[in-house]
Amino acid sequence: MKPITDELEVEQLLSLLSKIMTRREDEWDDLKPDWIKSQGWVVVPVESMARIPPADIPRLVAAFSDAGYREALVLATEPLGDLPVCYRLRIDEADLIALNSQLGPFRFLVTPADESWAIFCTEWYNLFAARPPLLEAIRGSPVAEARQRFREFAMTLAHDDPDYPLLHLTARYAKTDASNV
Repeated sequence: MKPITDELEVEQLLSLLSKIMTRREDEWDDLKPDWIKSQGWVVVPVESMARIPPADIPRLVAAFSDAGYREALVLATEPLGDLPVCYRLRIDEADLIALNSQLGPFRFLVTPADESWAIFCTEWYNLFAARPPLLEAIRGSPVAEARQRFREFAMTLAHDDPDYPLLHLTARYAKTDASNV
């Protein structure tokens, strides 16, 4: 994982965030529903606890490599102080482990230069977004099954509170699927 430090390139890369994400105060906090639909994406929330789940890394590398992806961009979606806000990420286990180590406590977006998929990492969950065949390959299961697993995770945290915010993520993103245009 290599920092991108050229100011013009950083500015151009960060402009991607305004296309893909919504902004609240000084953080990018959600994927735009219109963007999801325009890309033909489906979005699945995934339990994460502030990083790409380490157990998922080998499957992600294999699925992205099989689909022809060798590199992605990492864009911080919150202020990082003195740390660089943009990185080039090789699609391999070493760089994904480095990503977790260096940026795990922060929110960030991972997407290839062609913007054909995205992973948005937050402190409570990740959002995996792509067209259905790729999404199912990177998640290792059908979309409905992946959504159900997240719902079960959210229910354990909700402690019988039907208004617990994580419980609503799966339904919210199901409404934004490209198939629901």
